[in-house]
Amino acid sequence: VNDKDKARTLAGLEDDWRVPPVALARAYLKLVREIRRGAGVGEQKGILRGMEESARIGTAREIGSRYFVLAKTGTSSCTHTPRASVDGFTVVLFPADDPRLLLMVRRHGTTGAATAKPAGEMLRGLEAGQR
Repeated sequence: VNDKDKARTLAGLEDDWRVPPVALARAYLKLVREIRRGAGVGEQKGILRGMEESARIGTAREIGSRYFVLAKTGTSSCTHTPRASVDGFTVVLFPADDPRLLLMVRRHGTTGAATAKPAGEMLRGLEAGQR
C-alpha cells in the first residue's frame, strides 16, 4: 500500500480500516490519561491541544458545555445500509482535566461538525442529572 492510500485509509476515506467503537474509546482515554500523567510526547500533546481547541472554537464548538471538555469530530465514508455519502462522528471527554465520561455520537448522512450539536444536547442532559 502506498503512502497516499494509507493516508486515505487513516483519514477514514477508505473502507479497509475499521475500528470498533470500544477500541476507539479506549484509545482516546489512554491518550488523555498518559498526557495528564506527563508521559505524553509532543505529537500526543498536540492532539490534546487540538481536542481542546475543537471543543472551544473548532468543529465541536456546538457542544456548548458549561464545563471544559475535550472533543474530536470526524467525517468518514458511510459503511452500512442504507448508504449515505458520509457519516459524522463526535467524541467528547468530560471533564477535560480528568475524564470520567466519554461520549461518542455517530450520525448517518452528515458531517462530524454536525454531530457536535446532538452530542452537546446529550451532555447537557447528563450534566443536568448530576445536580
